[in-house]
Amino acid sequence: MDVAADHPERWCPRLAAYARVFEAWGATVRVFEGADNCARRERGGLVVEVESTANLVHEIAHALVAGCLDDDHGFQYGALPLDLAGPTGRSALFDELAACVLSCAFSSRPADAWFREQFEIQPVFYGAEAPGDLARDVGPVLDGYGVEARAFVQDVFARFDAALGAVRAAPWIRRPIQSVSLDGLWQSYLRSLERRAEIP
Repeated sequence: MDVAADHPERWCPRLAAYARVFEAWGATVRVFEGADNCARRERGGLVVEVESTANLVHEIAHALVAGCLDDDHGFQYGALPLDLAGPTGRSALFDELAACVLSCAFSSRPADAWFREQFEIQPVFYGAEAPGDLARDVGPVLDGYGVEARAFVQDVFARFDAALGAVRAAPWIRRPIQSVSLDGLWQSYLRSLERRAEIP
């Protein structure tokens, strides 16, 4: 792992442990402020560049779902905009929600604000003009496929724990920092949109 000398999390044990997950898969991890928070292939192999521990957890979640190391975890940009009415769009949504929830659980950042920051990158992927527009469309999906969404999130948590176990992370590192859930974070997010009057 290559961490910028002035990075505030340079000596964070969780950052080192999470980086070992990617390193065990053959990737190089770079941590510095202003990183693109992405995985991409370079001549020497796959490189993961992130701004923080929280961003690294988010990227691990996507890699766990993809099941392989690839540019942007194999995301097909040619499929944009995604359609929430179809299985591909729903799967991409569940993937993103799982990454957001996992990152909130294993981060000391205020969970509601961090969930919002992560999720509000998503409207462009679904052809939505604003976060409130996407939230309006996601609501019925979670109402109709909530069991599947929650199971998807739980599976990613289990895979993350197994990945940490595989690199012999300490038990306390394998435990979440915060107790969060998809339902709790989503409802809090909707309330924040209502306060900001962003739901059409």
